[in-house]
Amino acid sequence: MRGFTKVEELCMRMRRLLEYTQQLVSPKLHLHSYLMMKKTLLACVATGLVLSAIPTQAELPVSRRAGILPVSQSTGAVSLVSVPYTIEPDRFDVASVSGSTVTTASSVGTYTNPIARIVGGTDDGAIFSVSSASGTSVVLGDAPASDTLAVEIYEQWTLDTLFANGGSFSGAAAFGGGDILGLVNSSGTDFDLFYYNTTNSEWRTVAEVAAGGTIVPHNQGILVLPASADPVVVSGVARSGDQTPTYPLGQVSVVNYPFGTAFSFADLDVSQINGAAAFGGGDIFLVPNAGGTDFDQFYYNTTSGEFRTSAEAPVVASAITFAAGETFAIIPASNLSYNFEEGFAE
Repeated sequence: MRGFTKVEELCMRMRRLLEYTQQLVSPKLHLHSYLMMKKTLLACVATGLVLSAIPTQAELPVSRRAGILPVSQSTGAVSLVSVPYTIEPDRFDVASVSGSTVTTASSVGTYTNPIARIVGGTDDGAIFSVSSASGTSVVLGDAPASDTLAVEIYEQWTLDTLFANGGSFSGAAAFGGGDILGLVNSSGTDFDLFYYNTTNSEWRTVAEVAAGGTIVPHNQGILVLPASADPVVVSGVARSGDQTPTYPLGQVSVVNYPFGTAFSFADLDVSQINGAAAFGGGDIFLVPNAGGTDFDQFYYNTTSGEFRTSAEAPVVASAITFAAGETFAIIPASNLSYNFEEGFAE
């Protein structure tokens, strides 16, 4: 046995919750999710967890602050960690916008795993995937507003660049002997799990496949199951400006809170989330419990105007707190774009 029974138990709880919410949201989506989960069941058993102000002109270039943030851990307790820092982005003024194609005023660089942030105009702060970028043409995954003034292109982190040589993670000779890092998979139904192999000096999957080039998505935080109480340390360049990530309908997302500050549910703008009259009708928020053995579940009750537990017990929003670098997961009831204003919770 490899000693990650706790993760397997969380796997079952997360999958049951996900299946339940998808039944409520969409029978068609639920069937698709069921087929996807059935297809990946063997992998799940092995890996263990499924679980605004808008400026009218472009922001002036800024001298970005470098940051380093240790995030406290408890031995054997699952936590969710934000990555509020990035690799230094490149910024380009926009000459024109046609559909999903942005023409820049100067030539862009060469990127491996790029993502874009819109600056100025209607979509200020919005995060877009990048289909291609060359010369003065940047093709995004969706069409930005025509009044976009500039675009920032980020090279996304990989395990090797974010946690070089394992970073602060305790490595091991085999999976289960050290810290475990989880990333939400592409379908939002599971976590892909990784560890740092000290024998081969590389990040690996649970199946012992080299994984250092695995992308750490710009909009997603990470799951950590630590083998010790050593903190997880994240570092890089501080994000600048509003950040508006999108979280897909019915999928688990680890919210990557974009600023390295403490916050609470009282800081959330409830007008941007999907509330409901009862649990299961709106967005579901997942917060690791005090022992790190399970996830407490919350939603925003629109009738009473308060956050509640899945058992309908009212909670004080300001009491659901997150230290700098900590975060929560969400299962949205619809595609959810949330605008984190720069300076939010500071």
